Amino acid sequence: MKEGCKAFTVPQPGAAMSVLKKRSIEKKCQLEVVENLHFKFPPNTTSCPPHILNLNASLAVTLCKTWLSIKHNNNLGHLMSKEITEKALFNCTWPGRFQVKHEKNIS
Repeated sequence: MKEGCKAFTVPQPGAAMSVLKKRSIEKKCQLEVVENLHFKFPPNTTSCPPHILNLNASLAVTLCKTWLSIKHNNNLGHLMSKEITEKALFNCTWPGRFQVKHEKNIS
């Protein structure tokens, strides 16, 4: 966390959220807890559990919207429509996240 900057997180267990809140106060930055946007991913999209996939996507979309609103003076227009956002999310891959690699009797 940096002083004067926004910090983002998804909901955390009580103790972890308490640490994040205290740290944001120490660093004088605004902590935003991102809500689950409840995207409806196609079944079997990934081995990632759906609730984790939704939280990751919600955080990513919120970060993008925040950055775009800063860079485009709060005029997002067509840049982050729900249709474009869902299409992009459904067609992206996140290699390494919950990925199991099978190679020469090692997994």
